[in-house]
Amino acid sequence: MDKLIKEAGIIKIDPKNCACTKNSYVYRIPNSIGVEILEFLKPLGIPAISFEKTSLLRIENGEFAITGVKRLKEIRFSLKKPEKTNLLAIFEEALIDYVKKQKRK
Repeated sequence: MDKLIKEAGIIKIDPKNCACTKNSYVYRIPNSIGVEILEFLKPLGIPAISFEKTSLLRIENGEFAITGVKRLKEIRFSLKKPEKTNLLAIFEEALIDYVKKQKRK
């Protein structure tokens, strides 16, 4: 998966190089986060507050949290249950698809 992330132009910051917890990952993407990302994150849930009306993206449940800010180029994924690595893979696939679609625009 890391190879696909790099090919898409996404930089994944390793938790050991981040001030966040060891189960949190920060992704720098080549384009800004926009409302369009919701379409790709839909399998993971819907935002806690309206991303269309605010600048804050927050999708959270008992297993993970996704946070980001509209018009910035970073998004964070935090696993609350580290054994649920399949959720990380689903998120990364969605992020790759989003970035690729934005490049085609």
